[in-house]
Amino acid sequence: MSGSDQMRRDYSSDGLLEHVAGGLAQASASHPIGVVVGSLVVLSLAVLSMSYLRMESSLSAMMGRSSAVAAALDRVSGDYQSKDDLLLRLTVPRADLRSRDAEQQLEDTSRWIVQQLQSHSVAAPLINSIDSENDASIESFISDVMLPNIAFYLDDEGLVALRQRLEPNAMRRQFARNAVMMSAAGPTASVLGSKVLGDPLRLFELIKGADFRPSGVGNSARANGERAGGNSVLLRVDVAGPTSDYANGLVVMEAMREIIGRMPDPGVVIEMGGPVAISGVAAGTIRSDAILSCTIIAVVLLGMFWGFYRRLGAALVIITVAVVGLVAGLGVGALLVDDVSPLGAMIAALLAGLGVDYGIHFMSHFRSNRERGLDPVTSVTTAARRLARPLLATCGTTVIGFLSLLASQVQMLQDFAVLGAAGLLGALSAIFVLMPAVLVLCSRWMPGQTDRTYEEVALGRRLQRGARVASGVMGVLILVLVAVSWGRGAVLRMESDLLVMHPEPRTAIDITRSIAEEYGGHQTMLPIELVAESPEELLVFTHDIERVLRSPEARAAGVAAVAGPADLLPDPRRLERVLSQLQSIDGDRVLIAFDAVVLESVFDPDAFDPYRALLGKMLTSVSPPSLPDLMGHAA
Repeated sequence: MSGSDQMRRDYSSDGLLEHVAGGLAQASASHPIGVVVGSLVVLSLAVLSMSYLRMESSLSAMMGRSSAVAAALDRVSGDYQSKDDLLLRLTVPRADLRSRDAEQQLEDTSRWIVQQLQSHSVAAPLINSIDSENDASIESFISDVMLPNIAFYLDDEGLVALRQRLEPNAMRRQFARNAVMMSAAGPTASVLGSKVLGDPLRLFELIKGADFRPSGVGNSARANGERAGGNSVLLRVDVAGPTSDYANGLVVMEAMREIIGRMPDPGVVIEMGGPVAISGVAAGTIRSDAILSCTIIAVVLLGMFWGFYRRLGAALVIITVAVVGLVAGLGVGALLVDDVSPLGAMIAALLAGLGVDYGIHFMSHFRSNRERGLDPVTSVTTAARRLARPLLATCGTTVIGFLSLLASQVQMLQDFAVLGAAGLLGALSAIFVLMPAVLVLCSRWMPGQTDRTYEEVALGRRLQRGARVASGVMGVLILVLVAVSWGRGAVLRMESDLLVMHPEPRTAIDITRSIAEEYGGHQTMLPIELVAESPEELLVFTHDIERVLRSPEARAAGVAAVAGPADLLPDPRRLERVLSQLQSIDGDRVLIAFDAVVLESVFDPDAFDPYRALLGKMLTSVSPPSLPDLMGHAA
């Protein structure tokens, strides 16, 4: 029977879909060179289209520009400066402390690193500031504004305690404690001395709930730390741009790695933490995972095709056609989206790689037709007709699954849906347009008669004879899986810890947590933006919010600490009560008693002149600091 007679017999019951698919395949097979050249042109245009697709690294791009959450994230991270984008902890191991003075070693190395970052041609324009201490403006505000007005920061219990500490006998007892503490200080005498001079009566500790402390008062977050493994210093790098966009931070991080590689003092250990370091590790892992996944897929596919077809030609044809169709589809999809996150693009490309399955089916039907003695053109045309309906149904169900994500409010899922659907449709189109042409051109390497080995035929016969046994084995395996699942609990437990999304080992996260514990601060801060009609109303609102967040209920819900303007500014509603308490204190008598106590102590009286002046301001203050005072001081 001739090929045309066979075709008429096979096509007698075909519908419109089969005729269209067969017509495309026959036209492609009849003009293979033109189809291949046209496909190369389409491939070039698709690559050009994809080159204009912007890769967005910001978290707001993943949520969507129209999302209220994303807009708030961009506004808050852009309007409110953060100096903890990249944290650099420099440590001198305790074993090396004998060879050199650790403090001087850390100071020299930190100064060198700051100079290198500030002079780096790429990183320097992306850095707003580098600090090795607490915020200088906050420190000066505490010393110049808070201490002279400390009475306004106290609650009723604190005001009573203030009156008691200003009594002559109470001041005398406190100076005696200071003397004992200084005599037993040893190597830390200089640090304790600054604390004694800054607040010898220890009035600042009367403020409850304040998370800020001046460097010379109380237990402040330190610029230098004493660790179990050695001495350390912390550098805080403020990276330009909103915190939600880590592109600039990754550039600074790469520059820091380069600087560490040529560091002159190898005795100092440098660790990187903070949001930038965490995101840098995650981005690198995503990139390496994508490369590794593609490599594994290619190797496994080649090995699988070699096992099935005994030659690599079929594998190369299937993979090449699928890749051309995938890229062409992604090029069209790139016209529908303005920007995409790297994670969304990677997942879309990997899932769109399911289009390789279409080529496997087409190749199998083509080989079967060739074994029946049909010529290459008839073989591809028949394969296209027979596969038109099942392949379209298979692709359609997957595309519908992709497009269902368009209803999501997360922009990354929407982009993933568009690119994944476009890639699959491109792969399907390549099967009916490009693959017939390629198979006709490569038909000389694909013999028409069967080339199945004796082992393959014998294996197929054994599988046919053992169908019932195989079904029984599969049934037993299913029962075992059901029993195991039931024993472990039939309900699928949902993981609520977001750390599972980060790669192992979580070195950057562990370093960030360690820095937060060592230097003060909190690993996870939830920004809350408050808006009011006036500064006074805003300050009152801030105090109310922080009071709620410090309640036992909030602590039980997971709120570890609260930091905000209420720590630096007193509640204006307490003005009258504080003034009445201050008016009941004889300021002149307190200052005279203070002078007498200082003269009786072992300390140099002249060293306490600044504190005596501050104490006089505190006892005569008539107005609490306000938001304009804080903003003006910070400016």
